Amino acid sequence: ALLVIGLTRRLIKRIRYLEGFLPVCSFCKRIRVDGQWLPLDYYVHSHSEASVTHTVCDECAAREYGEVLDKKD
Repeated sequence: ALLVIGLTRRLIKRIRYLEGFLPVCSFCKRIRVDGQWLPLDYYVHSHSEASVTHTVCDECAAREYGEVLDKKD
């Protein structure tokens, strides 16, 4: 019985890990949920208490604007 319980717990842990993957579009970064493509910020807002703020990383700023933005802690 202990072997079955141990294996069951291991399988449940593996299932939770696999359910953690989100299909994200490589181009627009929207997330597929139940067949619908949702914007990342909408998904985060509706599935957590987190807020999304938009900014530009240093690499994109250098590539798109030719400059590096000030780093903030």
